[in-house]
Amino acid sequence: MSDLHMKYVLVGGGVASSEAALAIRQLDADGPLLLVGQEIHRPYHRPPLSKGYLRGEVTRSAIYTVNPPGFAERRIELRTGRRAVHLDPARHKLQLDSGQTITYDKLLLATGATPRRLSVPGAELPNIHYLRTLEDADRLLNSAAVARADGKPHDRGKGVATILGAGLLGPELAATLTRRGLQVDLITASEWIWQRFAGEATGRF
Repeated sequence: MSDLHMKYVLVGGGVASSEAALAIRQLDADGPLLLVGQEIHRPYHRPPLSKGYLRGEVTRSAIYTVNPPGFAERRIELRTGRRAVHLDPARHKLQLDSGQTITYDKLLLATGATPRRLSVPGAELPNIHYLRTLEDADRLLNSAAVARADGKPHDRGKGVATILGAGLLGPELAATLTRRGLQVDLITASEWIWQRFAGEATGRF
């Protein structure tokens, strides 16, 4: 594929890249700008996935950072469903998984984090979920619905979920699934939740 030159290339399809693109446009209205995201979606806010979105209080359209025409109106080119696979900072070159090579003047890497994968026997069995993307949230919603209909009975209905980890996301997700009618077990290696940033009294409460 032929090379493409961009003044600005932003790698990562999340809020950081989206906000950076909008900020760049306030300073430079015309410089060629490309935002590359691995997901097929335009940038969206991830925090609502564990709360409002899974609870049915926030719609999918409400979590996107910019409405569909917004990027085009600002001359921000979106390349979704693509991964950066090779970076040559010395030559200012970036290669995508499509084989295309892009040269750039300025590059922002804002790929975010990914969940730590389980590496224990049984980790590849069905009904083990990770939550980072919209698709992850939709799969979790479907599993929760199946569990409420056909899962293990408990004193409030049916369906039992186990959550591993008690950082920010684990307790949020536990509260959300409890509100959806599931019984939730929260497992952590720490003595209390939020141990990295909350005191013992708060964490134990």
